[in-house]
Parts: sequence; structure tokens; C-alpha cells
Amino acid sequence: AKQKENIEQKAQEVVEEKVEKVVEEKVEKVVEEKVEEVVGEKVEEVVEEKVEEIVEEKVEEVVEEKVEEVVEEKVEEIVEEKVEEVVEKKVEEVVEEKVEEVAEEKAEEVAEEKAKEVAEEKVEEVVEEKVEDKKPKSKGIFSRVKSLFKRK
Repeated sequence: AKQKENIEQKAQEVVEEKVEKVVEEKVEKVVEEKVEEVVGEKVEEVVEEKVEEIVEEKVEEVVEEKVEEVVEEKVEEIVEEKVEEVVEKKVEEVVEEKVEEVAEEKAEEVAEEKAKEVAEEKVEEVVEEKVEDKKPKSKGIFSRVKSLFKRK
């Protein structure tokens, strides 16, 4: 009976040790899984945050580059348009000034030529009149009588 008790006690101890061992293994396994799970989640969170930050930075850089390109293109277009407008205005002003100068010079030349022509015509007319006045006229009786009355 004592031997039986010893055997039962030994069996009980062995069973308890085995149970304890199995429980420890199971607990260790569950703890490892939970730790892996928690660590995995934390790693995922950290990775997501870092990835998000990096993506935001890259997106900002790309957006800035694209915006710069678009702004540069628009600015170039506007500058070209404004330069064209300013050049056209300046060219128009210069052309107007030159046209005015040339027109004035030509007007003066034309006026001088016309004045000369008119003056020459008038001189010719006056000379012809004077020549006519100086020519001896045939004096009929009436013209002689008339001239007598004129002189008085």
C-alpha cells in the first residue's frame, strides 16, 4: 500500500510536471504569438507612418516641381506676350514719329514745289500783262479822246 501510494505520488508528480511543462509551452507559445502580433502591429503602424511621411514628402516635391514647371511656362507665355505688346507699341510709336517727320518733309517739299509753280505761273502772267501794257497800242479816235479825259 505504501508502495502504491509512492507510485501514485510519483505518477502525480510526473503528471503535474508534464502538465506544467505543457502549460508552460502553451503559455510560451501564446505569449510569443501575442508578442509577435503586437510587435507586428506596432511595426506596421511605424512603417505606415514612415511610408506616409515619405509619400507626403515625395508628393509635395512632385507637386512643387509640376507647379514650378506650369508657373514657368505661364510666366514665359505672359512675358513673351507683354514683350510683344511693348515692342509693337514702341515700333508703332517710332513708325508714327518717322511717318510724321517724313510726311512733314514731303509736305514742305510739295508745298515749296507748288508754291514755285504757282509763283512761276503768276510771274509769267504778270510779265505777260506788263508786256501787253508796254506794247504800243493802236490808238483810234475814241481811245485818244478817252485817254485825254483820263489824264485830267
